[in-house]
Amino acid sequence: MAALLAGLHTEGLVRILRPVRPSHDTADRSLLEAVMHGLQRL
Repeated sequence: MAALLAGLHTEGLVRILRPVRPSHDTADRSLLEAVMHGLQRL
């Protein structure tokens, strides 16, 4: 459940960042991957 909530929260952050910095799509992806990798360790 925590992973699901964190995933939704991260998706929300990416949606917020994307329109502000459209050229940083790869940075958003790396951030998402880092968060998901961290969740897998828990």
